[in-house]
Amino acid sequence: MDLITARTEMRLQTGPDTFRAVKAELSYSPSDPYAVRCLFPDEASPVSWAFARELLAMGLFTGSGDGDVHIEPVDRHRVHLAFSDGRGAGVALLQASARDLVGFLVHTYEAVPLGSEDRHVDWDTCIGLLLDRGYGSTTP
Repeated sequence: MDLITARTEMRLQTGPDTFRAVKAELSYSPSDPYAVRCLFPDEASPVSWAFARELLAMGLFTGSGDGDVHIEPVDRHRVHLAFSDGRGAGVALLQASARDLVGFLVHTYEAVPLGSEDRHVDWDTCIGLLLDRGYGSTTP
């Protein structure tokens, strides 16, 4: 199946009441059915975040995410996304169009319906990669 992508513009919060427009590219691969990616290509150093598709869907309606990514609605039209580097160096706060995010999610659910994700994972390859990296070894 093909990669699903959507381009959108988000607003990066740069101060208490100031924002800067940034381009973002959302992507979803049915071969990695639990994850979505968000790339900010035009930054000095392009940044990409991967997080659960379910987190994005839940974040449209209620606060979602306890780790490096947190998503929550602002109102009917806007959604806050917070990306943390996990090292305490800061958090990027963005606002996105709820309509753009819903449109992207609809396409992902058309490709891989909710609840069918496990049928799209190549489990043999996943297990092989884990074993190649020494996971599952019984020696200390």
